[in-house]
Amino acid sequence: MKVSPITLDKFKSTSRRYKVEILMYYKGKKVEAKSVDTDHKGYGPAMRAELRKRFPSKPGLKVLDVGTGFGENIQLLNDSLPKDRQIWSIDPSEEALTNAGKIVEEKEIHDIFLAKGNAESHPLDKNFFDMAISSLVMHHMTDVRAGIAGMIQSLRPGGLLIISDWAPPAHKLHFSQLHREEDFVPFSRVLQFLNDMSANPKGVDFNEWYLFTATRQL
Repeated sequence: MKVSPITLDKFKSTSRRYKVEILMYYKGKKVEAKSVDTDHKGYGPAMRAELRKRFPSKPGLKVLDVGTGFGENIQLLNDSLPKDRQIWSIDPSEEALTNAGKIVEEKEIHDIFLAKGNAESHPLDKNFFDMAISSLVMHHMTDVRAGIAGMIQSLRPGGLLIISDWAPPAHKLHFSQLHREEDFVPFSRVLQFLNDMSANPKGVDFNEWYLFTATRQL
């Protein structure tokens, strides 16, 4: 790659304990986020199962994880993809990246690169990744259309984009930070954005959350 991502070494620590409370960005503002043991309000198993169904199985995948957060996607990708894959995970919060570095070190996950950035602006090359994934991150973005465009541009032609997020009805669920109904992006709006970008979207609406796949066109 022309621009080297921040290496994992920067985020390693002598401490093996990783945090359940970290600072994250929500709508462009730093907020304290807590990893409460509710496994995504009880939807975690279904979400992971649906994501796994859509993961490619070919060897040598280069994968972009948008929104490192508590490192859950890193662990899911590591457990689900062929072992010769490489994963780049980006997050605007350096504390989230430091925390993820401890998880990667403790669990001995290989070929993980952590970089500071977001979907709209990151230090990684365009036209590079075989797959990009954004799980429960879109409602954190200040500009969702730009975020989706950035993820698509990061893909090589034919590359796969996977997006999952909470839908507006999820505002009734318990979150550690206040989430209003209008904070969540409706299924129809994401579908329109992806259609506008000629990304051949396929979506499934599970009411409280939804999932899309899309393809970077040739």
